[in-house]
Amino acid sequence: GSSRRRGRRSIHVVMESITAIARPRVGLLGNPSDGYGGRVMAFTFDAFSARVTVTERGGAEPDPIPGAELLSAAAQVLEQHGDAVGAGPMTPSRGGGRRDYVLSFESDIPRQVGMAGSSAIIIAALRALGAWFSVTLDPMTVARLALWAETRILGISAGPQDRVIQAHGGVLDMDFASSRWEVAPVDPGSLPPMVLAWITSPGVNSGVVHDDIRQRFDAGDPEVVQAMATFPRLTADGVACLRGGDVDGFRALMDRNFDQRASIWTLAEDDLAMVRLGREHGAAVKFCGSGGAVVAVPADPSGLAELESAYAAAGFATARPRVCGLDEPGAGS
Repeated sequence: GSSRRRGRRSIHVVMESITAIARPRVGLLGNPSDGYGGRVMAFTFDAFSARVTVTERGGAEPDPIPGAELLSAAAQVLEQHGDAVGAGPMTPSRGGGRRDYVLSFESDIPRQVGMAGSSAIIIAALRALGAWFSVTLDPMTVARLALWAETRILGISAGPQDRVIQAHGGVLDMDFASSRWEVAPVDPGSLPPMVLAWITSPGVNSGVVHDDIRQRFDAGDPEVVQAMATFPRLTADGVACLRGGDVDGFRALMDRNFDQRASIWTLAEDDLAMVRLGREHGAAVKFCGSGGAVVAVPADPSGLAELESAYAAAGFATARPRVCGLDEPGAGS
């Protein structure tokens, strides 16, 4: 027989398999300061998803698949660090003894363009494994485990922003000044209409992009240290603008966020082209993540179609993101 779980968890159980999903995210303000004790605002959106399925092992060993290292890291971190976050050890007694399993995934999140596609796979895997082993993993626990999977197991340079917003869903103001990781929801209705644009060929792993800046920050480079102190203030001001309905002020902060980033990074020509194109059409523009995709907010919502057409004519893919929270069907756990 089969059963289906309904409600907030949005995890489907069919026969001896469990599937969970995670969504891509857009960094609105403050990034990349999350890896430096900063403050950022981001949201998850519904245009794409990563889906991970846990199935009872049977028959021949499955062939290796691209991205298998992400699934393996999720399984390892849950087994190695489950106790550290209060989840307890993953033992055969969990989940009715369903210890022997196979992980697989599907994802249509554009690869390596700054939408957090890799962390989405890990988040979805942790959700599915938690359900498989009957372990209750709250969103912050999922976020911490996902960050550990990438940094401790895969050796990727990463900050907590992607994992925290993808584990919680919706729109969040996230402050990483302390180890507690303070988060506060932001009203999705306060966000202005926007367009995403991204390059259609894979980019560079975000961990590689961050490496040089981390070294400079750790060495006390005053330019990088000053930038990482500025990003959190932009986020605080941006939250205030949204709460006060000041869209123009919010747009100005987006532009300042990009300009601050450009002052310390050497940026790829395609990335610069997307920013220039949006600004030529009167939009405020910044990266969604570490490059490869931008989020653009026109001065007037009536300019959205023109902005999309301009990006499409230049060879970039586009979408109008709709905020997706965990209370929506299929949005996560």
